[in-house]
Amino acid sequence: MIAPQFSFGARLAVRSKSFPGWGILGVAALLTAGSAVTAYSEILPLFRSGSGIEQKLDALTAGALPSGPSYKSQMLVLSDCNAAVSSVQGQVLLPEARQAMLENCKEMAQSILAEEPSFSFAWFIDALVAEGQGNFDELNTSLVRSQLFGQRAQWLAQSRAMLALRNVGSLTPEALRAYEMDIATLAASDLGRRFLAQNYHLDADLQARATSVVETLSPDLQRQFVAAVRSANR
Repeated sequence: MIAPQFSFGARLAVRSKSFPGWGILGVAALLTAGSAVTAYSEILPLFRSGSGIEQKLDALTAGALPSGPSYKSQMLVLSDCNAAVSSVQGQVLLPEARQAMLENCKEMAQSILAEEPSFSFAWFIDALVAEGQGNFDELNTSLVRSQLFGQRAQWLAQSRAMLALRNVGSLTPEALRAYEMDIATLAASDLGRRFLAQNYHLDADLQARATSVVETLSPDLQRQFVAAVRSANR
């Protein structure tokens, strides 16, 4: 008589019934190991980049920082890039080191976007890197997408507006429309109005563009904007 053949799953089930505690312990061990790996991937960027700007520059010129799967971990590595690329120290790096930092930040942003294509802050970092690399086609595309996916984020609207303000002569009509939408978002909040008011008389294009945008807003917001501009001039 031929002995019956059992699949691996069936044999495992039989063994689990014979040693029920082993099965439970095995699952628990796997879950614990998985949790440990996830936790490690979450805190690794913090250990790699450190807390000071010099540490971040050292880490980002050496290679791309891995991010964990969570939104918080992704925001952490993107914020490191934002701080490093925008810092005075980051802008006066030797050309080879600065290009390495920009390439690594681009890799990090695009890696996150491959998993989360609607991550507006990652699109902003991609645009910021594109500015540093002189790639204005990518800057325009990424600015537009960042605004599309992060229209209501006032803090991000201000960062995009600062980037657009520096490169207004290189923006496409679509990117200029996104810029104007960010101006409208900023004009609707106290902090945003303060930012616009502080720069209103420093840049002729912003002055004309902000005036045009604010004229389309409610009378109450128009009055608040005028008051902010007057206050900034005192």
